[in-house]
Amino acid sequence: MAIILAAVLALGIGIGVSYIPTDHSLAIKMEDAIRRQMHPETVQVVLHRRNRFSHFVQRLDVNLTGFTADDLPFKVASQPVHIGGPSTGTPDTTSNTLPTTTSNPTNPDTTTIIPPTPVSVARRTIAIKVGRLHCARFTMHELPVKEMTWTFSGIRVAEDSLGTGGFNISSMRSAVGSITLDTAGITAFLQHQHLPIDSPTVTLAEDGIHLRGTVEMVVKLPIEVTGKIVARDGGVLYLDHPSILVEHVEVPDVLAARMLKQINPLINLNTMLQLPAPITITAVTHGSGLLRFDGILSLPAAE
Repeated sequence: MAIILAAVLALGIGIGVSYIPTDHSLAIKMEDAIRRQMHPETVQVVLHRRNRFSHFVQRLDVNLTGFTADDLPFKVASQPVHIGGPSTGTPDTTSNTLPTTTSNPTNPDTTTIIPPTPVSVARRTIAIKVGRLHCARFTMHELPVKEMTWTFSGIRVAEDSLGTGGFNISSMRSAVGSITLDTAGITAFLQHQHLPIDSPTVTLAEDGIHLRGTVEMVVKLPIEVTGKIVARDGGVLYLDHPSILVEHVEVPDVLAARMLKQINPLINLNTMLQLPAPITITAVTHGSGLLRFDGILSLPAAE
């Protein structure tokens, strides 16, 4: 997502501009493009270049709140780049996008790697030293997210890809960030999933997640599932070693294992958030009313 916003910068810097734009005027152009594309409640862009003639952006901050999105029109490709000047040769059409992931419909506990697709990337690029994306109160693929922040460094955006409607990112040195979910968001999401628990509600605490509802056992009985959320396979979330109580009585291990198999995995963040590259969760923090995931994105290495 941050990559789309960064690429819009070329609307004001690229070929065909008849005046030398200021940083402020470029920020306004970006805000207008983001409003047309993503329809957020609020958007703010701040950028700073070395000077008005430069293709090098020292800092780019993008802040968004209140939007809903399913797909993001960008491509990430590995390609030799040339900063600032015209292309020095024929663009390489053999470069591949990064592999993407999707849930395996025959076995939801696994993730299938989709082979990369060749992408042609123009060599004329815009360089961004540091970019920061902050999004609050948004929904991706029916998953309500309280807050998401990413910090990117060493970004190179292919200029000529802008006319295609999908922005190509040549390389990025690093991408680290966090995703925060809250009680209301997780409850709303789980209520639309196929779970063995009816009318699920969630409480988040430092000791883990508490999932309550009812279960059909001849008659409807109250059930409570308590456990820690862990991340495996990059960005797939599981409920780990939970305790399961039915009418305040712990269920036998065999029944608990069967129910857990129906519950897990809870969420595949790569599938739900459609980030520009696969995410690897490095830490999960449980808190009062909040669940935070820290992670990194696997992106093409900077030249």
